[in-house]
Amino acid sequence: MDAIIVNQKVVIFMTKTEIHHLSYDEELAKKQPYNIAYDEIINKTAKFIKDELGYEDSMSISVIFEYMLWNGYFSKNKEYMFAQSGRMNNKSNYGADIMLGRGTCLNNSAILADLINSCGETAYPVMCYVEPEKLKVCNVSYIENIKKSAIKKENASIRLINKICKIPKIKSFIEDIGNHGVVLCKQKEDYFVSDPTNLLFLNLSGYCKANVPNTDITYDLIQFTSRIMYGKYITFEYQKGHDIWNIPKEYIMNCEKIPFLKEEMIIEMYDNLIDYCNKNKLLFDDLYGTYQSDIDVVCKTLKRKISK
Repeated sequence: MDAIIVNQKVVIFMTKTEIHHLSYDEELAKKQPYNIAYDEIINKTAKFIKDELGYEDSMSISVIFEYMLWNGYFSKNKEYMFAQSGRMNNKSNYGADIMLGRGTCLNNSAILADLINSCGETAYPVMCYVEPEKLKVCNVSYIENIKKSAIKKENASIRLINKICKIPKIKSFIEDIGNHGVVLCKQKEDYFVSDPTNLLFLNLSGYCKANVPNTDITYDLIQFTSRIMYGKYITFEYQKGHDIWNIPKEYIMNCEKIPFLKEEMIIEMYDNLIDYCNKNKLLFDDLYGTYQSDIDVVCKTLKRKISK
């Protein structure tokens, strides 16, 4: 037990998230004001996307979510930015930090998975490893009118961790535990990966691997840290020979030969959906008004630790 706890603390530290990784009582967590308010926000958004906009598939939900996330529709004062510092990261609800106006891939992935699941589809937040340098030079740009904000300068502890992570031996360790959070989505009988932080979609390209179409950018999906960070999303019994998300073996064997997503298809979907969202901005503004008080509740009551 002690070894597992130590490993978890190391994992948390090296994934650069400043997490206070605490055990929690799931039933007690559900009764917390911030979780009740958060669920209201997710459920109202899911109903809006399905009933008013008319979209139910995981890909469309992902794009609409990205539009809402980066335009501040889940955050206090409609202000959201990518920031590693200044977050609560309560284990019972990583997504709730978005309401405070700050988040990283860990938080973005959790709230997207919650939204897709609330819409009736299946999604799992997943820890993965991707070469940071490859993402920096990635020339895939599906859409230009989603403007992402990021904090200009992180605090000293975050800057120190970022430097430590570049040490060769530490970097090798991070490759095993992951450095990024994404969402594994199911759409009918197909699977794909959504990266709402970088506005990317990926095909599964083998066992625990995903690839950005028409690039050499590969994400390694990490089961060990996914269980630690996102264990509450894994509700089925583990089957020997399967991954923890229970993707059929036949699908894994064929996914590289017949990729689900094509770049042209993704670009067309982004163009059409973002244009649609921009034209219907007033509907999103109205939706924000229906749960603005819930955002305030999350901001006032979210805590690092639940006290019994």
